[in-house]
Amino acid sequence: MWTTQSAELDRHLPSIVASVLAERRQDIDAWLANRPGAWGALAGQAVLSARRALSRPLTDAERRAVWAAMWEALAGCRQGEGGEPLAKGPIESRSDELIETGN
Repeated sequence: MWTTQSAELDRHLPSIVASVLAERRQDIDAWLANRPGAWGALAGQAVLSARRALSRPLTDAERRAVWAAMWEALAGCRQGEGGEPLAKGPIESRSDELIETGN
């Protein structure tokens, strides 16, 4: 997990990321499907949650730490048991089709 220069944000960051993941399943599904705007929606929600938790605007470094923590958590969502992807992106799906159809 990411740490920042802000002990206050460090204390809240795990719960911020967890709450965004719990509350934004549709956006996570969209991100897993590589839909445009999905990452921005999730990153934005995480930043808004952090601002509410701290009762103040974030510094640039804090905002980047929130983004990084969110990205790290989402990357974990992409992996299933044994490292299997939960969802395929367009490139992986296309290459599977080529193998299956022989085209």
